[in-house]
Amino acid sequence: MTNYLLLGGQVLCLSLIDGALASLCGLLVTGNWIGRDRASAARAFVFFPALRWTALILVFSLCVQFCLLTMAMAGVSAPGAILQSMPDVAASHAGRVSLAMLSLSVLLAASLFLLRGVSVVAQTAVCAALLAGLFFFHAALGHAGSDGDFTRAELLQFLHLTGMAVWAGGVSVSALGVLPRLGTASAGEFIAYLRRLSTTSAWSASAAILTGALKGWIAINARLANLTQPGWSRILLVKLLFVCIALALGLSHRLRIHNPRTWNASEKRTLARTLRVETACLALVILLSAWLSSSEPPE
Repeated sequence: MTNYLLLGGQVLCLSLIDGALASLCGLLVTGNWIGRDRASAARAFVFFPALRWTALILVFSLCVQFCLLTMAMAGVSAPGAILQSMPDVAASHAGRVSLAMLSLSVLLAASLFLLRGVSVVAQTAVCAALLAGLFFFHAALGHAGSDGDFTRAELLQFLHLTGMAVWAGGVSVSALGVLPRLGTASAGEFIAYLRRLSTTSAWSASAAILTGALKGWIAINARLANLTQPGWSRILLVKLLFVCIALALGLSHRLRIHNPRTWNASEKRTLARTLRVETACLALVILLSAWLSSSEPPE
């Protein structure tokens, strides 16, 4: 397998992992918002089948990611050689972190299937704790973990990954799953949900952007001239473009949501469409972030 194919596989696999983590965060927070209202508390259970499937996708993606990591570190591509090289890769820092994430993802998927009879609150608490562990280990992968464990770089990465996942997950699940089902809800329930989404998105986006800006400033060695270099810097600039578009859409949504008004059917459809555009921008941000983490920053 050529280096370009291996790099492409790593980027796509990491994008799928980040997308699955974002979807899990989005399903948890939106299910919690819907479950707050006594009249719609039963709807929260609708989200758990989606959580289970997403957790299985995460397990599969992490298995593929470990295979790709073995291929990259051992320089092999034959199935037999990959299996033989796995113990050596598992002993490395990247291998241990990847296996820790895989173990937590298996535990998450198993808990979602085994805790079906438990209350929504208990299931949510277990999922949130396991997700926090997944983000903790995820922050130790890539450039952030190159200087050792429990560093400021890993803390920044943890905050960035978590903020980005909650932002992207809340928006995408709302646009693709919740709002189409809330079209017939009461005006009070609809507005209450939108305001929860707006507030959570504002805080999570702020955390993701502030930590991302600091990470980027460190990566270019505090020299704006490094942004003109090809490769990593160009990918970063394209990512920033889509972040700005998503932010502009988010600000537009926030102004409309917090402006007292009566939402008619046409306005609800328009909001759902623009939220889907924001979702597409955030999906591209996740893809470009995976590309950045698989590339070398400027020296």
